[in-house]
Order: sequence, then structure tokens, then C-alpha cells
Amino acid sequence: MKLNHCNWWSHALQGAAIWCLASCVWSGGAAGVLAATVDAYFAGQIWTGTEVVLDDAVLVVEGGRIVEVGSRDDVSLPAGTRLHELGEAVIIPGLVVAETGLAGGSRDGPETIAPQLKAIDGFDFYADFHRLLAGGVTTVQISPGSNRLMPGQGAVVKLGGRSIDERTLADAESLRVLLSSASRNPPTIYEPPVGAVSVDRPLEPSKRQLGRSLASAVAALRATFLAAEKGVPAENQDPDERLLLRTVADYRENRRTVRVTASQLAEVRAAVRVAKQFGLRILLVDPLQLGAYTRYPEQWAPMVEGVILNASIRPGQINNRPVPDGRRAPPPLPWENARKLVDAGMRVAIHAADDSDVHEILFLAGLFQQGGLSQREVLRMLTEWPAELLGVDDRVGSLRAGKDADFVVLSDQPFQTRTRILATYVSGQRHFDRDISEKSTLVRAAAVYDGMGQVIQDAAVLVQGGLIRGVGRDVSAPLDAESRQFPGGVIVPGFIDLHTGIGIGGPLTGTISVQTKLGDQLDSGDPAVAVARQGGVTTVLFGSTTSSPTPLVAFKLGDTLRVLRDPAAIRFKLDGNLTLTAPALKRTLTSAKAYADAWRRYDEQFKAYQEQKKAYAVALAKYNEAKKAAEAKAAEKKKEDEAAKKKSSEAGKTADEKPTEDKPDRQQGDGKPEEKSSSSESAGAPDAKKPASDDAKPEADAELKEPTKPKEPTKPKASSSLEPYRALFAGKIPALVEANRPAELREAVRIFRDEFMLKLVIAGGNDAMRVADLLASKEVAVATGPMLVRTVDRRLVNLPQVLANRQIPFAFQSRATTGVSGLPLAVTYSVGKGLAATDALNGLTANAARLLSLEQRLGQIAVGKEADLVVLSGPPFELSSRVLAVMIDGRWVHEEEQTR
Repeated sequence: MKLNHCNWWSHALQGAAIWCLASCVWSGGAAGVLAATVDAYFAGQIWTGTEVVLDDAVLVVEGGRIVEVGSRDDVSLPAGTRLHELGEAVIIPGLVVAETGLAGGSRDGPETIAPQLKAIDGFDFYADFHRLLAGGVTTVQISPGSNRLMPGQGAVVKLGGRSIDERTLADAESLRVLLSSASRNPPTIYEPPVGAVSVDRPLEPSKRQLGRSLASAVAALRATFLAAEKGVPAENQDPDERLLLRTVADYRENRRTVRVTASQLAEVRAAVRVAKQFGLRILLVDPLQLGAYTRYPEQWAPMVEGVILNASIRPGQINNRPVPDGRRAPPPLPWENARKLVDAGMRVAIHAADDSDVHEILFLAGLFQQGGLSQREVLRMLTEWPAELLGVDDRVGSLRAGKDADFVVLSDQPFQTRTRILATYVSGQRHFDRDISEKSTLVRAAAVYDGMGQVIQDAAVLVQGGLIRGVGRDVSAPLDAESRQFPGGVIVPGFIDLHTGIGIGGPLTGTISVQTKLGDQLDSGDPAVAVARQGGVTTVLFGSTTSSPTPLVAFKLGDTLRVLRDPAAIRFKLDGNLTLTAPALKRTLTSAKAYADAWRRYDEQFKAYQEQKKAYAVALAKYNEAKKAAEAKAAEKKKEDEAAKKKSSEAGKTADEKPTEDKPDRQQGDGKPEEKSSSSESAGAPDAKKPASDDAKPEADAELKEPTKPKEPTKPKASSSLEPYRALFAGKIPALVEANRPAELREAVRIFRDEFMLKLVIAGGNDAMRVADLLASKEVAVATGPMLVRTVDRRLVNLPQVLANRQIPFAFQSRATTGVSGLPLAVTYSVGKGLAATDALNGLTANAARLLSLEQRLGQIAVGKEADLVVLSGPPFELSSRVLAVMIDGRWVHEEEQTR
């Protein structure tokens, strides 16, 4: 990348160079300032994802898009193109997985029909997808809940990219329907009455939902589509019903994709019939039995866009298949179905049996060759066909000019047993590199300062896969580990700046709503990033300086900016007239706390509900078993009673045949035979010959009681403007409160610590030495800066030194852009005025990470931490020490010319 007449900026850090750089960026910048970079990747073969395979070919990429694909001799490259020779490696498109459950926050709601819910609302764009990218997966479909008849709408996202907008290929890709058995246990619905309950308006019981059988599920589907067909309710009617029917109507009227999970043949038939009745376009998911459909595609081709097959196999696990019983054939294997479907002209895609296996999708797809499919056909089931079925083939799925540069570099042809994934690119950016992820680097220096006060002389740090794997004087390392020697050098953890203005090309001063995801706005091309790294700063916080509550994002300063947490803190400001600002701040926090508490209670109730569901399932199984045993016992008793009754009846007939003189009747006083009293018989014990009633239950059965099914808790109403406060009140992120005067500092402690009991970090804190006892007793930390040492009342005050002596945790903030690289120098000045070097290093590293609740990842040189290292020419905070090299996530991002 060239920067016109300022292309020499990287060789200078001060004065005119920085001002020249700034003028290039801010002078209107766009046209002609930054020259686009063209990259050409030469490989032994390029499999385009279609039927075309090119030998000795080249893939040309510019601005994250594919410019050209062709044979090496046929493609002309512009001057300045960066050449990447990959030898005999094979390039394929980034893999597209047609169904996953990666939207972890997307739970099933209580309603069995909830088309308005979106899976993308539960997807964490900042989750760690390294494992999937290492498996060659670049694009995935994310489904909503999995235990309701119509749980919502799926989405399609990329696992890497510069922003959420760029990574979101379709936020409402399909409407999900489950006709399989997974959806046939919907909870009952309780609707509380509006107003008082009375005799005339009694409390209504919970209502059962449709969908407890296939017939009921189909009836519910038909009723829903018929209701949508009749029209959406008027504006003054139930808004929830309007949204539900409007969503369904949109999919029907615009023939948008309806994704139907149907395993058994009866479910598949039902899906096709519903699609035919309402003119739907459907994707069939997980069919095990297809019957005659594969032989007569004309019966379903007009309705079915394609089929997504479950690979069924768990890699490395042994599964028991059903024992053949001789009466019916076992269900076909997925590759057998795939062969028949492809022969019938149907597009087929593959998904893993479990989300934990998605990274092995290339291996799983290779098994489909057992069905007689060619490697090209199998690759299309992971690239071109799923992209078409998901409606995103204009951007991904094949290597063609104009599409996103999502591609995977393989060591051999796609489905060879020992083929390895060497690298994965998303939008032209490398997101996985096996050489970097697997190759070890051993960095040796005269000393290692671990950030927690320990100094190891003549030591080494082993780095592998972006993590620290060894630290000490004698470190075990692979024989092929790359060794970097820095004689006389000192290794320290990467520095952390708790508030900067870098990341988007300039400071952010406007009002930013607290729900804004600043990580989406970051620009890896911000020139100030490279300048900051030259000072040893590897991680920063970025956000607005406005007086309103605003989010702060934490990210790494690598070649591609990597978000660590968004938001990592919420910034507040207390200044001016506190009689006005403090009550307004309290009102905001009160509303936020009520919202957070409601969701905390729901999460607790939902967790308890999940445990109750497990207990209910166990109790129900026991009850059914006991009931079955009791019914069997009752049937046996009934059989015995009938036998006894029959025997008694036969005995009675025999007695009637005997002569009456054998048993003369008792005579009354008048000589007449004595009559039997019916009243005495009824009053006495039951006739021993009379069998028990058929309706009478055995004693054991009478004691049985069916367990009560637990009720799923109701979700609170979501609010995007209050959602970020949940992490704040859960203690996961701190409140970074700018306050400087003693009155402001006391008010900040009173509101945030005493009243709302939040994790509090004072930002600035110029007069913190005047309230040091209060801050220490309340365990309040301070992010001091940008002015660390100043004269107060004719006396020099070194604030970091005062805080260290009072055992108040502290870190540093520069609130700068290109000046971020000067933060370590400002700390060096504080050390010169009395701050201990150990306390200074702790404030720049371990303590800063701890204040952000990122200490498990950053701030120390220790095994398991992320490999962010700074190599100095001498001990930290010595005036003669300079930065020799900087490593972020295991990659060197800055080196002095003489150290290269």
C-alpha cells in the first residue's frame, strides 16, 4: 500500500512525518491517496467450486474481491501486484455449511409458532471461530430454536470480515419448520388475565398447543398459512399476531425459502403436500427416507429447491447401527441418498450431525464418495450448491470474478485422507495459517519481565498458535521451532491503553448510543495503529469522549484489528453541576438495574427450569413404567377375578343339582321356612363369591401420581438501549467514570459503588490523591492520564506513585491517536519522579487487563496467555531503552530495521 508523498512515514515517528501522515488521511482522502493492493495466488490447481478445475492457475484478489481466475499463462497482472507462490497447493472456495445451530443465544420461545424470531439476534459475531476457520469453513447458516414447530428465521453469516454488515449475507434467509419428532412436545401456554379475576371472569388454565403429533403439526401449519392467506390483521389489532402473520405472509407471497426438517417418509410427504397446497419453496432437511421421490422427481421438484443431508457420522466415534430384522430394509446411508438425489437433478448440501463437528465438514463430505459421487460433485455440496440454496451465491460459493475472495489453500486434492488445510482467507484477509498456527517460535532475550513482578534472567518464551506455551531459562520446544535471538534484549508483555482515539482514522467526539457496536466501525487501515505499535502498545480501548453514557470497545492492534470485547466497558462522565448530572445518572442506572435484574432472574429461572425438565423427564419415565406395571397387575387381577367368578358360578350350579333334603331349611315358629334377610346381607361384609369391580384399581395404581410438567419462565421484554447494562450489572465489565475533582470522585463512589455496587474505574482522577483513603477503602481503581505528573499547590504530584503507595489499583490512558505510542514514555517520566518500575509495568500490562476482566487472556507472560510481546533493547523505563520488536497474537507486527 502506497501513501503518495508520505510513503516514508513508517521510518519516522515524530514531527513532520506524523503531521504529513495526518494531512494525507484527513485532507479528503479517498481519491488517489491509498493505492489499492492486488494479490496474486499461484497454485498447482484451483477448484472453482463448479465443474471447472484449473491446472497451474492463479487467483487474483483486489479489495477483498476476486478480480480474475485463470491459467498462469492467460492472466495479465498489473504492476505492483504482490505475488504468492503456493507451489503444488490446491485452492478451493471457502466452505459453506448449509445448517448449524451456532446462534447460541437463540433459545426456543414458549410458542410453538414464532416465525418473527430471528436467529441472528442470538449470534455472537465476536466469538472465537478459529477452529471453524482452521477447518476451511468461511460461511455458515445459523438456525433458530430446534424444538418448536416454527421456531423462527435463520440467517447466513461469514465467520470473518471487517464489519458485521459485511459479514451478514442474509439476516432472514429462511423460515424454519420442524415436522420431525423434536418439535412434538411444545409447552402449555398460560396467558394471565387483564384486570381483576372474579366469578364472572375466572382464572383460565394453561392452554395446550398444537403439534403433539404429525397430524396436529400439519394442521397447525395449514391453519397458520391459511390465516396469513386471509390477510394481516388491522393496525388496531394484536401487534404480536400482526407480526406473526405478516412474516408468514411474506414468505408465502414472495416465495421465500421455507426450511422443513422432515426425517421419516410420512413427514416428507406432509412437507411436500403443504408446499404444494400453499405454493411454497421448501428446502428439505435431514430426510432419511425418500421413497419413490428420488425415482419420480417431477412429483416434488416444483416445490423443493434442494435437500440438506445430515452427515450422520461423528468423526472418530463409533456408532451402533440398527440390527437388521429381515422384515424391512435399514434406512439408506446419507451418501446413498445423495447419489440418488444428484442423479434426479436435485441440488444437495451437507451439514454436520453436531455443531462441535462443523470444523470436520471436509472430512465428513469426503465420505460421500462412498456413494459413487465424484470429488467435484462432493465439493459442490460444500460450496456452490449450498450458496445457491441459501441465496448468497452472488457473493460466496465459487471462485469467480466479482465474488468475495473467500478461499482455502489445501496441501493436496480436496478429499484425500491426508489432505491438510494450510490457510483460510475471508474477503482476501488471511484468518488461518497453519504455518503460523502450528509452527513454533522461540524468542530468546537477556531477561523476561512477566508483568507480575518476576524477572527471569537469560530466558526464552515459546509461542505456538498465537499463545504462549513455555516461559523460563530452559524451555522445551520442537526441533523445527523458529528461533529469534535478542542478545541484551528484554521481553515484556504488550502494553494496554485504557482510552484512545485510534481505530477509525481519528478521534470520536460525537454522541454515541450505548448499544452501538463500535467494533463494526473499526478500520484496520487506520495509519495511527502502526504508529501505536511502534511504542509497544498492543491492546487499546476506543470510544467517544461525550458526556452521555457510551460504550468502549477493546481490540488488538494486529494487522487486522481483532475485537476482544464489545463493549469492554461503559464510560460515564461526572462533571459540571452535580446537582443536575448526578440525579440524571442515577435515573439511567436505576432503569438499567431493573432491566438487568429482570433478565438475571429469568436466567436463573430458566436454568432451574432446565434442571426441572431433566427431573421431570426422569420422573415421567418412572411414572410411565410404574403405571405400565400397575396396569399389567390390574389386568392379571381382573383375569384372576374372572376365573374365580367362573369357578364360583360352576360351583353354584353343582349345589343346585343336589337333593334339597340334604340341607333342610330352618323352620320358623309357624312351621314355614325362614326367609333370608336382604338387609342383613347388604349391611354385612361383601359376598366373598362376588368378584372385585372391573373399575377398581389396585392399591399400587391408586397411589400413582403423574408428575407435574414444569412451566417455562417468561422472557422479559428486550430493549437494545438497555442490553449493554446487563454485562455491567453482572460484573463482567467495569463502569469507566471520568471524574477529576474531589466532589466528582466522591459522587462517583457513592453512586457506582455504594448505591449500585458496580465495578468502578475512575478515568482521569486528577485529584484522586485528595480522596485516596476513600478510593482505597472502596476498592476503586483509577485509569490515570494523560497527565501523570503535575504541580499542585506548588508541589509536584506524581499520581501513579501516590496510588501505588496507597495500594489503589491503577492503569494508564493516553486519550490520544498517533500519540498512543508516547504513553510508555509518559510512564517513564513518572518512574523518573518516584514510581517503581515494577508498579509501572504492572499498570501498563497485568493490572490494565484485570480492570477489563481480561486477565485470563492478556497482561502477563505466562503459559496459556495470548502471545502479545514487546522486545526492548534494555530494562523497561530506562531512558536508553527502545522498542526492538512487537508481537501480537504470535505474529511480528513491528521490527526495527536492524533486527529483521
